[in-house]
Amino acid sequence: MERFEYPSREGAKEVARLLGVAPDVMVKCQDWQYTFPVSSDLSRYQQIYEYEDTSDLAKRVLGCFIFECLEDHLRDGGSESLVRSSLKRLASDYHVHQHEFHYWSLLDDEHYDRHPEDGWSIMSIVREQLKQAEQGVDDQSPTRSAVDE
Repeated sequence: MERFEYPSREGAKEVARLLGVAPDVMVKCQDWQYTFPVSSDLSRYQQIYEYEDTSDLAKRVLGCFIFECLEDHLRDGGSESLVRSSLKRLASDYHVHQHEFHYWSLLDDEHYDRHPEDGWSIMSIVREQLKQAEQGVDDQSPTRSAVDE
């Protein structure tokens, strides 16, 4: 899973090709995965994610773009249902997006537990989806049988 900790240049090159942009334009700054996406292109990122034959590395990059766009969408008064359905889809590839779910959940800072209004607009929905995704991972892990005990 560590290979998905950060979006890779390899994944960025694949996504750039699919978007029809030069890779060096897309990754021109340190936080390119958050500065490159354009909110109005959310459906385009989702369509590529869903319908193009993409590697997990490209899905990791597209996931970053989708998270960023969902934040803008909800902050600007967009529907929670779009956020929920989009996050549910990303959670189906949880092994790819685990780090991104943790980043946007802000679980590492107790301040946001006390003051959720200071967090991301999508934080509470991300936390709900993260809990479900991690429970699904736990449900899939092997259980100990009485023979093992």
